Amino acid sequence: MLRARRDARWQSMRNVILSIYQPSHVASLIPAIQPYVERAGRLLHPGEEITFSDLSLKLFNDTIGQVAFGVDFGLTKDTATSPPPPQQHAKSVDPATDFIRKHFHATTSLKMDLSGPLSIVLGQFVPFLQEPVRQLMLRVPGSADRRLEEANSDMSGLLDEIVAERAAQADRGQKNFLSVLLNARESTGAMKKLLTPGYVSALTYEHLLAGSVTMSFTLSSLVYLVAMHPEVEEKLLPEIDAFGPKDVVPSSDDLQTKFPYVEQVSLLRCFSFLKAL
Repeated sequence: MLRARRDARWQSMRNVILSIYQPSHVASLIPAIQPYVERAGRLLHPGEEITFSDLSLKLFNDTIGQVAFGVDFGLTKDTATSPPPPQQHAKSVDPATDFIRKHFHATTSLKMDLSGPLSIVLGQFVPFLQEPVRQLMLRVPGSADRRLEEANSDMSGLLDEIVAERAAQADRGQKNFLSVLLNARESTGAMKKLLTPGYVSALTYEHLLAGSVTMSFTLSSLVYLVAMHPEVEEKLLPEIDAFGPKDVVPSSDDLQTKFPYVEQVSLLRCFSFLKAL
């Protein structure tokens, strides 16, 4: 019975969000995403070393932030040329801005390795000890477990503020993930029970986290593999340059039909990693 209820809930949720994963809708997002790609590109300066994985994570947090929340988080803005933000009292800071700052810190700093939470590391080897150790480490000031818990708690509260603020708006703007969920929530009494505020917050954050991290890893690993194979780079760049002037944005059809070698390289990335393993 419990499994049947879970399956029914998932089916209802799937029907709600299915529209934003339709190819036609995904294709319509290209013009909205293009400015973030261009903005991230302006952070690349000749002769300057960068951590590309950080740049790609900023890029996809910004793009998915727009798609999921309808908010520009501004991670790819050039702080050297952008005017400094006006001084504000801590309580008047935009919840979305504060949320993405904490989210980016949690994503890049609180890593799931030997420098991460002890309970998670230990749980890889002795799973039944993970939760008791986590509860113990939560009482230790400065521990990675406690910092992770505090970061998650802060982000949860901020995300609840964002959801509540957007829910109160009569016009929620463009068709983004959060707006789709909120509009569906108001459609029927059954959907209101299904899509509780906490559930909406969790789904939206999961959308941001899963998308930004996986896409960042994909792009970073692709760039790394191309850099390790100059013969691939020699074929790849001419195909991209031959498309047209730099100010021309490729359409969805262009991406599928005019970059055959780029598509092959993207697909082979997965096989290269499997071979390396």
